[in-house]
Amino acid sequence: MKPQDLISKYIQGTLTIEEQQEFDTLLSVDQNFRDEVLFHTNLKKVVEHKDDDDFRHLLSDLEYNVKKKNKLKWWSIAASILVLLGTIYFWDTKKPVSNEELFATYFEPYRNILQPVVRGNDHKNKISVAFNAYENGNFKKALDAFNTVLETEENDTLQFYKANALLKLNEAEKAIVILEERDKIENSFSEKNHWYLTMAYLKVGQLNKAKEQLELLIKIPDSEYKKEEAKELLKKLN
Repeated sequence: MKPQDLISKYIQGTLTIEEQQEFDTLLSVDQNFRDEVLFHTNLKKVVEHKDDDDFRHLLSDLEYNVKKKNKLKWWSIAASILVLLGTIYFWDTKKPVSNEELFATYFEPYRNILQPVVRGNDHKNKISVAFNAYENGNFKKALDAFNTVLETEENDTLQFYKANALLKLNEAEKAIVILEERDKIENSFSEKNHWYLTMAYLKVGQLNKAKEQLELLIKIPDSEYKKEEAKELLKKLN
């Protein structure tokens, strides 16, 4: 059997016992054969890590055409493709991630830790409606309910949750107005406010302000809230 056919069957895992013996003999005595086997093996490993089926088909077609035309040894083509794949992989890993992708990766609405969903007087019912909708992912309804409550009272915590709802509804500019005002207030939600203001700035592309908020969050003593995520995101933004 031709050496190239042996390599092809080896890569596909279809060698017979006799062919495997022939393959092993060539591998032990023929340096060029060993080189070809190495190229094919490495190429297979790289291609298997690519998710693009069309790309794999392209490589398969290329191998077939090169063999058919017999103009170049396939291992030399494989070497060139490996270099190309390495370049593509390097470019993919270094390609900047968009603000939208970062926002989608890091943003999730802050959980309800304050208001149990219970019945009571009319005022409590309105707050309960807001948080019930919030917990169930109905952020438009939650926003309307928060607005209703906030028409008659000042509530800094409800403003925070309202800003989260706005972020979820792609109204980052409105969320920024709320969170920037809250950023002037020292309270138990200060560290959360830094994080969600970062998310809002990230959403609208104000990266310098986003980095400033991350740095403030990281520097808060005796707090581990989102600290590792903040360091990771800051590194990506830099």
